[in-house]
Amino acid sequence: MTKVCSKCGKEKDGSEFSKSEPHSKGLNSWCKECMAIYHKTHNATPEMVAKRRAKQSTQEFKDARRERNATTEAKASRKEYLDRYNATPEAIAIKRAARNTPETKETKKVWNKSPRGKLSGRNSNLKKNYPGFTHDKYVALLTSQGGHCAICPATEPGGSANKHFHIDHDHSCCPGKKTCGKCIRGLLCSRCNTAIGLLDDDPVRLTSAINYLNRPRIDIGSLENLQKEI
Repeated sequence: MTKVCSKCGKEKDGSEFSKSEPHSKGLNSWCKECMAIYHKTHNATPEMVAKRRAKQSTQEFKDARRERNATTEAKASRKEYLDRYNATPEAIAIKRAARNTPETKETKKVWNKSPRGKLSGRNSNLKKNYPGFTHDKYVALLTSQGGHCAICPATEPGGSANKHFHIDHDHSCCPGKKTCGKCIRGLLCSRCNTAIGLLDDDPVRLTSAINYLNRPRIDIGSLENLQKEI
């Protein structure tokens, strides 16, 4: 089904017209393109801008918009639109240009040094490497350990660049540095974390090391007698 737009005079497919029961064929008399141009021009007039701003400033409008935006459908629709828009070359170019301005870099630098910025960065890193584990949970875990390493009494993480204790996890579950978030064992200081890592987290080797440390010292004289016997 086709229809002639009464605005531009072009014959177009019915899908190019919005539905409108009172009009012929149940379609608007103007095509979507002409309607879009009209609304863009009409809504840009000073009268319409002032009218729209006055309406949007009312508490009734704000409450209705807040209630509408809180619905599941509205959130899903907005996410779909943003995902689609952010993938366009135009949006990518705009974001890239915005990130490289001196003002943006300075703002980011100030934000990263602020308490909220540091906490946000900390939680972002934790989320990336330890899903479901936040800084609040880190604090709670450290408190449950008495405020010190889970192995030794060290109350400082140690190491030149370490501000936090190492988050130790079961490497038999997740071999790399990143974890599934479900195999975290505790918080360790730098020395203890390095020690068990060098022994491959192997309880047998750790037990052997303990037995070695507890055995008597060797009598050097007995070694000389043993060498003569050999």
